[in-house]
Amino acid sequence: MNKSIDNPLVTDNASGNMTGTITFLHNGTVDNFQSFRVIRNLLSEMTYLIGVVAQPGKAYEIILVVPGDEPLTGTYTIGSNKVTAYLNVGESPQLIAVSGQIEIQNQTPIGKITGSAKFVTQVYNEMHYAVDANFDISRTAAGAERTS
Repeated sequence: MNKSIDNPLVTDNASGNMTGTITFLHNGTVDNFQSFRVIRNLLSEMTYLIGVVAQPGKAYEIILVVPGDEPLTGTYTIGSNKVTAYLNVGESPQLIAVSGQIEIQNQTPIGKITGSAKFVTQVYNEMHYAVDANFDISRTAAGAERTS
């Protein structure tokens, strides 16, 4: 795969899961995914929540980006206030979300972020995707370090 997996600044610094569906809007296929490799990264005052799916026949990264080191509980609209999401499918270029929302419940005292994300990607080579994900991501003991 690409992007964050190969980035030495991004470490597996969290535990939890990300599950959901990826709908291939260009052909109607719906693929369920479940990721137990999650990353919670702080970079330039932004929080990145990443779910990595690497199974036979499936290679996805779902990347959610929200402002702040400890994002507040609430609804974040993709495209506003530096909020964005990306989908990596196999070796294809990273696809940016063009619409959607990220819902976050931040349980600050225990370092846990739960929530959901629904977004639609840009079209690339006639491929177009919708992502519906739920996540439960906690920092590990070494997981709060900043990588800027």
